[in-house]
Amino acid sequence: MKKVFDFRYVMLLLIIICGAYFLVSNNFFRNSVRGNSIERVVIDEAVFRVETVSDEQKLQKGLGKRKWMCSNCGMIFRFQESKKHAFWMKDMRFPLDIIWISDGKIVWIEKNVSHENQQKIYNPFVDTDSVLELRSGSCDEHEIEVGDYVRAESANWWRDLR
Repeated sequence: MKKVFDFRYVMLLLIIICGAYFLVSNNFFRNSVRGNSIERVVIDEAVFRVETVSDEQKLQKGLGKRKWMCSNCGMIFRFQESKKHAFWMKDMRFPLDIIWISDGKIVWIEKNVSHENQQKIYNPFVDTDSVLELRSGSCDEHEIEVGDYVRAESANWWRDLR
């Protein structure tokens, strides 16, 4: 019995290839499900995939109400002006390490900030232009300290993120 080549498999493969091309060309991998752009942030040897937030509504919400965050993920807050930006754990469901940054340099860190006390305000003693939130324990795990430099890369981060 002779088998006839099934064009359904060719069509399915073609649809998969076109779909993958569409996702990559339309920045699907550069935006989170919440519409935030995604950057690759490097501190020494540590690499993180972070959502970038800069508009007022998203700045206030942050990571609030999320149930979890992957081990190499985070959120970076970019501010219009450099000043003492205070943070709190409103609606948080897991602890964080909070890193305050000025001109690409870490100037203040609060480690293992508990999500249980949602009224406490964390305020650095120095002016900053960005704040990076990572999973609790990330600073200790990657030996991140005040004085380290933070490098953000937005273009093609998904190609070489390991």
